[in-house]
Amino acid sequence: RNSVRDYHGEHDPVQIETMLANLAMFVNKGRISDSDRIDIFGARMKGHAATWWQYFKLTNLPILPLNEDGCRWPAVELAFKKFFMPFHYEAEQTGKWHALTMNGGLLNYVRQFRIYMERIPAATEREKWLELQFKIDQKAQAFLEIKGIKNSTDALDALYAYALGNDQDACKMASHRKLGLNSMRNTVS
Repeated sequence: RNSVRDYHGEHDPVQIETMLANLAMFVNKGRISDSDRIDIFGARMKGHAATWWQYFKLTNLPILPLNEDGCRWPAVELAFKKFFMPFHYEAEQTGKWHALTMNGGLLNYVRQFRIYMERIPAATEREKWLELQFKIDQKAQAFLEIKGIKNSTDALDALYAYALGNDQDACKMASHRKLGLNSMRNTVS
């Protein structure tokens, strides 16, 4: 059973990431709306975190920008991480991301790359794309070039399927994302 645990305001990256991952799994299983996700998140805040949430909800939530899907959750998650993650955490994760190699194979590289993207919300699309292009082998680069994939999100989806040996699924993932359909990334990884 997957449940979202209470969060009490500890500055522990493992607890924060676990809580957010459990929330994401819970939301994805139940097809819960953006506003309901934010309400569930707020209900899990206890102690010091509940104090932060009450203040944030009153002062920042109403003015948060909507993303391209009309959601506020990404901005809430970013604010939460900025407040509770240790100060040095993102810099450490950025260093590890830059040190990431394909020594464990393409599939492992794509999985690790995605993990670091969750941990480094400030990374721009250009940074992600350049890092990906610099590290993947020539065969994977040629695959992306042939398929006309030019952004990191579609590239990671396509490379994941490609690494599993399914080129057709790789193309479908990228085209589904462009059409605004449900991303296969949520079901594959």
